[in-house]
Amino acid sequence: MRMSRWTPEIVRFMEDASAYTPYFDAMAAAVRRFAPSCERVCDAGCGMGQLSFALAPYAGHVDAVDRSARAVGYVRRQARERGAHAVRPIRADVASLRPAQPYDLMVFSLSASLDAALSLARPRCSGTLVVVNKVHDTEPDGAPRPHVHDFAHSLAGVNAAGIPCTGTELSLEFGQPFRSLADAARYCALFRTRDFPAGPSRTDLAALLDETGDDVFPYYLPVRRRLALFALDLAAVGEGRGPLSLTRPA
Repeated sequence: MRMSRWTPEIVRFMEDASAYTPYFDAMAAAVRRFAPSCERVCDAGCGMGQLSFALAPYAGHVDAVDRSARAVGYVRRQARERGAHAVRPIRADVASLRPAQPYDLMVFSLSASLDAALSLARPRCSGTLVVVNKVHDTEPDGAPRPHVHDFAHSLAGVNAAGIPCTGTELSLEFGQPFRSLADAARYCALFRTRDFPAGPSRTDLAALLDETGDDVFPYYLPVRRRLALFALDLAAVGEGRGPLSLTRPA
């Protein structure tokens, strides 16, 4: 969903999920395994900037880039409130970026296909390109985000292009906490319309939700994201084909 369509209610749900789960810290840790030391970082298609903030402690600065004015305004307010001086919000299409120096790392998390990210990054990054997308076994109906059908096949395609690449599959928890059953019902009405076209009943909610015992978030909808992370060595492009590696979560 584009951020321009996000209501304050949807933003609140996303803020709660980001604060409650370690998803973005885990994502940042996964990125850092492939690019442990980076001074200049670009989070391309940053959305609400959660990954930018998670990467900021390990970088000299992070350009949080999005073409949505609402997204960039949100990140700017968050950076000011957090005192996150390393995060620089930029409203731009990535294709129009002209960095003063090439980035050491560019990250496209659920914001571009592998091919599109490579095309955008090569003129702007002299280090590592990391692309993260959802893995689907079959073509999802009306999928609004880039996705990967077969991880090994995608790695083989990068290898055929002569680009050194490593990768891993990730399984990360990114569920939704709720402050009340009414919040849970509202969330399902927004995002689970196919499952509950008339809205979820209490029986439906009882089957979906875990009771946490937490005073603030007494209910939780568990969701695991299956992701493919590709790390491409742009500095070595044109220097011959490099080795590929494939790891899977235990």
